[in-house]
Amino acid sequence: MIIHDESLFSICFGDRDQQIEPTRCKSLTGTSLFAEKSFSIFQELMDLSALTFLHQVHKADGKIVKDIKAVEDTPLFFQDGDYLITDQPTLGLGIVTADCLPIVYFDRVKRVVGVAHAGWKGSVAGIATNVVAALQKEFLSEKKDIEIFFGPAAKRCCYEVDESFLKKVGTNLHVQRALFKTNDTYSFDLALYNASKLISFGFSPQQLVFDYNVCTLCNDNFCSYRRQEGASARQITVISLK
Repeated sequence: MIIHDESLFSICFGDRDQQIEPTRCKSLTGTSLFAEKSFSIFQELMDLSALTFLHQVHKADGKIVKDIKAVEDTPLFFQDGDYLITDQPTLGLGIVTADCLPIVYFDRVKRVVGVAHAGWKGSVAGIATNVVAALQKEFLSEKKDIEIFFGPAAKRCCYEVDESFLKKVGTNLHVQRALFKTNDTYSFDLALYNASKLISFGFSPQQLVFDYNVCTLCNDNFCSYRRQEGASARQITVISLK
């Protein structure tokens, strides 16, 4: 597990020691899940009163939670969406990944946090900037006040892609910055792709934190859909306000 802890918020990037299979957790709610070992450690480390997840569908939509009571008894992985935002202290916002990219947001002025599940489909659809737009609309956030963290995901060292992938993502500037060719092999970097989009959207490179962007494909400590040949296990990323 990788922990980023500050006075106003904390982030936990889980690994295989906290892995879960979302399909087996649908009977749990935002509070009952703490009885499960995979989730209880997040409550202990982050002092959470509730923890919520969406049913991730590789798109660019999500949910804003403005009342912690609204998710305390809500079934996990029930509502479709790929990002969560809240201004509620002690509410953990969670996503699950296994090569896709966790993107975490913190607005230090408005005291709002968010987390996004960014696979290549959601990334191309604009999830990274959609979260920022939602922060601006719902909480009047300003870009200059937002810090963005990239978590463990498939990186250029291991994330090989083929011609069919290239046809789907196109050849725009963001793709060019994140696509690398060695002989006849192409590789792709999800974090660099999303960073390029965010910088074009008005963020400075100094606002983007890559410290926790470990490659899940070459690091055995993490779940990897590719390395584990389609396994259903996922690691958990959680952010919460204090």
